[in-house]
Amino acid sequence: MSKNQTTKRKLGSVTHFFDLFPTPKFLEMSAPGLAVEDGVVRFVEFSHQGKNLILKRYDSMKIPQGAIIAGEIVNPEILISTLNTFREKNNLNYVRCSLPEEKSYLFFGRIPKVGKSEIRTAVEFIIEENVPLSVSESVFDYTVIGGGADKNGEYVDVSVSVVSQEVVMQYLEIFKKANLTPLHFEIESQAVGRAVIKTGNKTPHLIINFFDGKIGLYIESGGIIYFSSTIPIAPVETTPSDNLAEDKNKKEEKKETKASMPEIIKRPLPSKEIKSETERIISYWNSMFEKRGDAKIEIKKMIVCGLDARNPDIEKNLAFLGMEMCLANVWENAFSFNDHIPEISRNESLEYAVTVGLALPSAVIA
Repeated sequence: MSKNQTTKRKLGSVTHFFDLFPTPKFLEMSAPGLAVEDGVVRFVEFSHQGKNLILKRYDSMKIPQGAIIAGEIVNPEILISTLNTFREKNNLNYVRCSLPEEKSYLFFGRIPKVGKSEIRTAVEFIIEENVPLSVSESVFDYTVIGGGADKNGEYVDVSVSVVSQEVVMQYLEIFKKANLTPLHFEIESQAVGRAVIKTGNKTPHLIINFFDGKIGLYIESGGIIYFSSTIPIAPVETTPSDNLAEDKNKKEEKKETKASMPEIIKRPLPSKEIKSETERIISYWNSMFEKRGDAKIEIKKMIVCGLDARNPDIEKNLAFLGMEMCLANVWENAFSFNDHIPEISRNESLEYAVTVGLALPSAVIA
């Protein structure tokens, strides 16, 4: 199994991931969400209209092929140059950034009940049991998600997010050289979940996000990404334009109206791999309840977003799951269409789930 097909037992964090400036001023700042993916960089920025959020602006730019492969920065010079151009074009400075799923680990852990100030130390003791990194080479965050008691005494359940220091520093250095200042990092799956699942919804969902070169499969419940997996897929032939002179006329043409149908991207899907990995993470979800001695909660709904979200083959490939399939609303926690109609087509917005989740203010998703 290839590196980016490896399924990891994961449990996500509902707090900001890897806050870099732990002061209220920085944490409360509104900032664009910036997602750097294998073939494209995207951003979304919100503003306020009265008490409501509205989409202020958005954009994307092609990243030359081979600059990033499966989250690995292969050609930093090209990536820095692309980000610099993108920053200048959109006048960006402070941003909230994603980290690639392939380079991250999220897991569920159980620790003895300790004082609040001692939880982080207790979490350190279980990191090496769950990820192939030592504590000394890890950057991690955690969220307490519950607790109870068993024959061994009282315990606390935590979700833990881990990335190697090397990866974090590599991305920090890239952004620094591109004159961008990250306020925090968040794993892709966490950002997607924040965008497409209504805050407070505790029903479990299977989320499928189609990137340019991979498919992300996530199980989310109550704001937590419990398990995820990525599957490689052939990039689409038409990628975001790298023509810096492209004006707003092209975006106007993409806007979806009642009388128009958005373009449907249809590329060959790795049906066997999708079926195998979906069955695997659902199996992990079910076994989690068995290990904890809890009643199983079935996943009855899948949310689809990304480039291939409207591909009719998706429903056919996943019909065996017997789940209701819904197209994602990436603005679920941003605004109601009764209050604001964004200047982006529904189809194109499906590609911005990561950036939307990153850009959402804390108060909206708390």
